[in-house]
Amino acid sequence: MMIKGNFINTAQGFFHYHSRGESENQIHFCHGNSLSAGTYLPFLEKLCSHNLKIYATDIRGHGYSTKENTTQVKNWDIFIKDLEQIVSTITKPPVIGIGHSIGGYFTYAAAALFPHLFSKVILLDPIIFPPKIVWLAALIRKIGFAGNLPLSKMTRTKKKEFQSPAEALTHYSGKGMFKSWKSEYVQAYVNTAIEKDTTTTWELCCNPKFEAQIYQFVPFNTWQHANHINVPVLVVRGEKSELFHKKAGIRLTKKIKDCIFVELKEC
Repeated sequence: MMIKGNFINTAQGFFHYHSRGESENQIHFCHGNSLSAGTYLPFLEKLCSHNLKIYATDIRGHGYSTKENTTQVKNWDIFIKDLEQIVSTITKPPVIGIGHSIGGYFTYAAAALFPHLFSKVILLDPIIFPPKIVWLAALIRKIGFAGNLPLSKMTRTKKKEFQSPAEALTHYSGKGMFKSWKSEYVQAYVNTAIEKDTTTTWELCCNPKFEAQIYQFVPFNTWQHANHINVPVLVVRGEKSELFHKKAGIRLTKKIKDCIFVELKEC
């Protein structure tokens, strides 16, 4: 069952979003690479019960949002510009900005570049690497090996077509990154991150080639934004996180004026 929400047109293109709750206290949520805003609905629906209005948008090339320019993306700047347009259009800034993984980075960068957007920021395992890893990634890209990084190579070979949503659910349940997911989240992913391609097949909304391309273009100027964020920031790291290092979390507290870093056990 495909679950769709609302659509908006902006100068950056059209975007799909879900909204939950009724309150003047507004949140914008930005999801991670290859996922969809709807994947997080079980979590967001619980969150909005605390007198909150939540907007969660499918980023470019994901879910039911525009796929324009996805073959030409050479950096993450377009996503940050998208986020500014989206938040300015569907919410009443400043709002609370929450982002997970690359959505965490986009929210972090937007808070620095567009200070009118957010009153507070919460970053969940954001893709913000320690300087040494940023330097190494820059070197690997410069010599032309970015496409051979394990994460990019593995992503390109992902199965992307299914005969039915039921087949997709069986394929993902208990496997890979979904191994530790509760069944309601896997179901939410299948409901909102695949779409009918032809009369007989279903396809991932986020093309694995585009997903790999995003990983290849992790920005080198990650840390320049930290000094320009002037709102309270909460950084959350899962203890088992492989992409967000504890050192990066601690460094953020030293770079951002009002920043708290917490690490969750067994996550």
